[in-house]
Amino acid sequence: MNTHHGVINDFDKHFVEGGELKLETSFKDLVLQINQNEPSKQFAELYYIEAKEFLQTVKTIRESNLA
Repeated sequence: MNTHHGVINDFDKHFVEGGELKLETSFKDLVLQINQNEPSKQFAELYYIEAKEFLQTVKTIRESNLA
């Protein structure tokens, strides 16, 4: 199913639980922490940094899979 939650759950199932991507938490918890925190500059900055790190990790994995 191509809903927001469906995509998140599928990502966890195929990449995190499948062992291709190592995270300290589930992808779902990582993404949806935005719903669990009060909006603040500090949270926004941390969330942005984590998102950039996640994107770089995924790009690295993708590049290695294409090689």
